[in-house]
Amino acid sequence: YERENWINNLEYAVKNYPNAQIILDHQNEIPEPLLKLAGNDYSAIDFVAKTIDPSIENDYEYPSNINGGKYPYYIQWDNRWGFENYAKGIIGYTGCGPTSAAMIISGLLKDDSITPDVIAKVSEENGFSNANGTSWGLYPFLGQKYGLQVEQITPEYDYLKAHLDTGNPALVSVGPGHFTSQGHVMVIVGTDFFGRLIINDPNNRENSESRWKWDEFQPQIKTIWTVKP
Repeated sequence: YERENWINNLEYAVKNYPNAQIILDHQNEIPEPLLKLAGNDYSAIDFVAKTIDPSIENDYEYPSNINGGKYPYYIQWDNRWGFENYAKGIIGYTGCGPTSAAMIISGLLKDDSITPDVIAKVSEENGFSNANGTSWGLYPFLGQKYGLQVEQITPEYDYLKAHLDTGNPALVSVGPGHFTSQGHVMVIVGTDFFGRLIINDPNNRENSESRWKWDEFQPQIKTIWTVKP
């Protein structure tokens, strides 16, 4: 049923996004996460179509800092790294973990050379990538490598908010729900005036521009890692 929705959305998109037709014509060759990406987010249509036809121009641009804090905003299907091989796929659909980790490490260390492809390479070389994406062991490993304190915590709002209030971010792994049908990793960068979570979702700009009440967010959480220098 979900797949039908993606296809319907793409059929509707063809008029304004001609490359949606390429995706429709090759829908059985395209990995399901990419089909979902294009069906749910029209700004990713050119990226997904380019996996079929490399001559397609994908010039999607987005703000490099979406939530005004000290963390850069990276989208995993950015042309600069989205087509790089990772975890039996490409960063564009398997690389949410390295992309989220790169946002945090780059921001905390004030080092803009730390991009998703750099962290994906570290993950691959040290055995943290697999057919399901990224193993959780990557995050404490990155902490040791880059001199950061990474602590896995119970997802409790008061503890998380106290950490965020110090100006440091958290990584969150979520299961099926609003953000994913399987699993996904994002950055929690802080809370707003009303106590709602502010996130950098490496797969979706709209989610990153929204604010999230804890009681809607919490049921989807698998685990959280706090990160500090």
